[in-house]
Amino acid sequence: MTTTHDPCPGPRSLVEAFNRRDPLGLRGCGFFHIVAGQIAFQRGYWDELMFLRLHGLPVPGTQ
Repeated sequence: MTTTHDPCPGPRSLVEAFNRRDPLGLRGCGFFHIVAGQIAFQRGYWDELMFLRLHGLPVPGTQ
């Protein structure tokens, strides 16, 4: 039997990031902080200009 010293005892922490595109073509990205196998923090961002144009909404500063 072999034992090893764990320099980081306690729950494991992982930060995951990915880019995504929804069915309409809206681009965005998501960030997840995962601790002990569960999402501890989530943040998502998307292309606001593309969102406004896809939904026919006015773009600020172009009136």
